[in-house]
Amino acid sequence: MTTIKLFSFPYTVQRTIFQTMGYDDLFLISLCSKNTKRFVKFIQKSSSKNIAYIKCYARFEGLSVTVVMRNNEFSPVLVLQPHSVPYFNSVGWQYIHQTEIAGRNFDVFLPVYGEFLRPTIFYDSDDGEEDVETIHSYICDLFGYDKEYRLEADGFFYTEAKLVSRLKNINITNFGFRAICDAEDIDSFFSASPNQKFVTGSIELCGELRENSEFYQTDIIDIYDNDSMTSGILKNFNGRKAFLSVKTIETSDITQLINRWKSNEEFQNLEFLTVQIRNLDASFDIDEIKSFCDVKELDPSNEPLVYKGEIEFFDKLIAEGKITFKKPVKRTVDADSADEEAEKKKKKSTPTPTAKKGLLSFGDDEEEEDC
Repeated sequence: MTTIKLFSFPYTVQRTIFQTMGYDDLFLISLCSKNTKRFVKFIQKSSSKNIAYIKCYARFEGLSVTVVMRNNEFSPVLVLQPHSVPYFNSVGWQYIHQTEIAGRNFDVFLPVYGEFLRPTIFYDSDDGEEDVETIHSYICDLFGYDKEYRLEADGFFYTEAKLVSRLKNINITNFGFRAICDAEDIDSFFSASPNQKFVTGSIELCGELRENSEFYQTDIIDIYDNDSMTSGILKNFNGRKAFLSVKTIETSDITQLINRWKSNEEFQNLEFLTVQIRNLDASFDIDEIKSFCDVKELDPSNEPLVYKGEIEFFDKLIAEGKITFKKPVKRTVDADSADEEAEKKKKKSTPTPTAKKGLLSFGDDEEEEDC
C-alpha cells in the first residue's frame, strides 16, 4: 500500500484534513511528533469558538475527557484507566504506540469494538496522580488554557479524589450526588485549581478543610452538606454567593457571620447566602439570632425598603426551615454627593416665577398702572 506523508500536501489541504478530524483523532495525531502537535494547536485557534467547554469526568478510578460543543454535541477525546480494571480483559484492544509526554511513557490503545472507540491510556495505579496530571496538562496545552475546563462526577470517592487532586485549570466542579473523600485531597485539588467560578455537589469530608483553603475563594457554591463543611463555610467563605443544604447548624456560627457581615469586618464579597435546614427538629433559635444581631424581621408582602445595617428575614422561609440573608447595597459618599448635585441642578433649571408688579407696588395701584 502506498503511503503519502501528511506534510507533503499543500497547507490548504493539510488544514482541511485536520479540520475534518474528530478530537480523538486530533489527540492521537498530536502524539506523533512536535510538528503535528504544533499544527493541531494552530488549527484549534481558528476552531476554538465552537467549543463550549472541555469536561473531565471522574469515575471507576479513571478519567475521561470530552469536548462539548456550543450546539450541545460532544466529541470524546480519550480515557484514562488503571491497568487493574477488568475492562481491559473484557474488550479487545489494538495497540497504537508508546508515547512520551513530559518525560513519562504511556502506552496508547484503541478498543476494537464498543460504543465510543476513543483512545485509552492505561496508567499504573501507584502513579495515578502524576499520570493524570501529566495527561491533563497536555490536553490544556493542546486545546488552550483559555478554554473552560470542568470536572464532573456521578459518584466521587477517596480514590477519584486523590486521582484528580493535582488537576490544574479547572473552572467549574460538580462532585455529583455523593462525594466521600479526604479533606486533604480536596484542599490539594483547589490549591491546584483555585478561584473556581462554581462548585456544587453532595459532599461528606473525612477531616476539615484548612482555614485558608482555596475552596473558600470559589465565586459561587451550591453544597448539599452532611455536617462536614457548613461550619467552615460560614466562618471562612470569601465568594459572592453560597447556597447550603444542611442537616444541622450551630446558632453561634450564624450570629458570628451576621455580625461580621454587617460590620464589614469580613465577607466583603458576600452578596447572597441561603441556608436550608433539612432536619426541622434541629436545635436552631431564630429569636436568639434576631435579638443578638439586632435583626429586624420584615413582612415580604409589603416589600419595605431595606436600609443600611438591616437584613431581611422572611417568615415563610423560616417556617420551611430556610434562612435567607441578603446584604443591602451601601450608599457611598460619591453617590450621596451625586444626588445633592442633581438636586441643585434641578433647582437651577426650574424657572423662577416673575413677581407681578402690582404685588410689589406701594401707594395707589391704579396710578402705577396708568404710568
